[in-house]
Amino acid sequence: LVGYIQKKITSGRGYINVFEIKEKKACDSIHKYMGEFVYDIEAAAGLIRKMCPIPKGRYHVHNLQLNYEKISLQTFPFGNLRITMAIQDDKNRKNLSCLEVEIENRNN
Repeated sequence: LVGYIQKKITSGRGYINVFEIKEKKACDSIHKYMGEFVYDIEAAAGLIRKMCPIPKGRYHVHNLQLNYEKISLQTFPFGNLRITMAIQDDKNRKNLSCLEVEIENRNN
């Protein structure tokens, strides 16, 4: 798993890296860093919570209200963010899956 959390630059023309993740086991890593937060996303996508590996397929989740207090990674930034994750084969580094999510994490 190679992942990035990026924050949108105020001018709106791009993103800067805020956090980078490089781990061997993608599914376990997602649960490690996101904790209970990701279980709601898995359920909304029709997946069994905490199931590794995630079955092959195309999943869509739209307009899901998320509780950021559930994230294991408690230094999660506020603002307009983009989360990008690429899951690669260990042997040849070929991308097996890619996920890009744009979120607005408001400080209420």
